[in-house]
Amino acid sequence: MKFQKLFLAVAAIVASSSAFAFDGTITITGKVTDQTCQIKTGTENLTVRLPEVGTSSLNAANKTAAATRFTIKLENCNPGNGNVLAYFEPGNTIIGSRLKNTATTSPASNVEVQLLNNNFQAIDLSQNSATAQSSTSVPVDAAELSLDYYAQYFATGAATPGEVASSVNYTVVYN
Repeated sequence: MKFQKLFLAVAAIVASSSAFAFDGTITITGKVTDQTCQIKTGTENLTVRLPEVGTSSLNAANKTAAATRFTIKLENCNPGNGNVLAYFEPGNTIIGSRLKNTATTSPASNVEVQLLNNNFQAIDLSQNSATAQSSTSVPVDAAELSLDYYAQYFATGAATPGEVASSVNYTVVYN
């Protein structure tokens, strides 16, 4: 009986000490701001139609074609200091810094979709912040604002004919 009580006491001490053991710490930071905008009603979900291009436009790796503008429109902004920009969220449509071709019917091969900011600089979708992605940033200085971006074809090799499709989620953020 004494052995059983001793065993239970030791087991309780071991169990409680392992509950307090840890290998590291995760520190989480953030900021909530009153400087917010709303996406203009009816423009939350955008469809960008890239024009048709010939395979000769995408006949080698790193060639691009058909940069097509799209705009995220914001309203009811609270002007003040700071900037607003879009953060393109991680997801299964992202491959490296670009969007993979997810067309399911007759997909073009060796073609991805690249996003560009308003200065035609590539947005790096592999980055974990809008600033690191090189997203378009505008000062919050009016009640209505526009964030301009571009989408274009990007060849990873000599393209073959076919369909191109992809999508990405975004969140409006402030810095």
